[in-house]
Amino acid sequence: MPDRAPRSVVAEEKQSSLHRQPHSTAYEWHCSTRKRQLSAPSRRRRQANGSQHPQANDYRPLFMEHYITAAIDCPICFAQPGIERQDSVYNGLQAISSSAKLVAVHDSARPLIMEDDARRCMHDALRVGAAVLGVAVKPTIKQVDALGNVVQTLERAGLWEVQTPQVIRPALLREGFQMVRSNHLAVTDDVSIIEAMGLPVHVTKGSYSNIKVTTPDDMMVAENLLSQQRAAAIQGPHLAASAAERSPVGLSAKL
Repeated sequence: MPDRAPRSVVAEEKQSSLHRQPHSTAYEWHCSTRKRQLSAPSRRRRQANGSQHPQANDYRPLFMEHYITAAIDCPICFAQPGIERQDSVYNGLQAISSSAKLVAVHDSARPLIMEDDARRCMHDALRVGAAVLGVAVKPTIKQVDALGNVVQTLERAGLWEVQTPQVIRPALLREGFQMVRSNHLAVTDDVSIIEAMGLPVHVTKGSYSNIKVTTPDDMMVAENLLSQQRAAAIQGPHLAASAAERSPVGLSAKL
């Protein structure tokens, strides 16, 4: 993996496709990249020069090469990355068309997203206003203090691990960014903006296979999942369909 991985992809779902062709939805991708770690002097220089990352164009040839090779049937355009995640998302939001009904923010570090999961999340966002994929937490979670001592054991039944995509109506996200900027807030994910506005966010049940690939161990798990899917596809359509229910399918390869 390159050391400067793409940070996020913002997908725009068009209303006409959503209502007329629910199983062949068109997307317009707005891709932005940022380096994961920035030195303090670099951050100050970037803040002085605006939110654009100096290596904003590094990954455009890579994205375009895949886009052409995969023959993806949807338009693509690029938005400038920002210093922080919320800056990148804000720049992507400015690039979408005025007819967009949904904006979906997806981490490229989660390449194993299931197509059906993404579609259900988008439909929930259209209904509620904001939705995010998530899975119920399996292990026991304990809250600890600064010294590492247990404060309490949290009730697992109400805890969910959120994933991406995080899907929001554009008007809500624009309003949320106005609030964030006017109050100088920093948010760690996109639906947190909507939560801060006091508005509902729906958690759409996702898949545990939608892992975040950030370490070599994660890469091994991802490769194993994809290998299982390929093996099932070779054995026959019935087994391939069964494996598809358990293993991820690249969204860009299907849409």
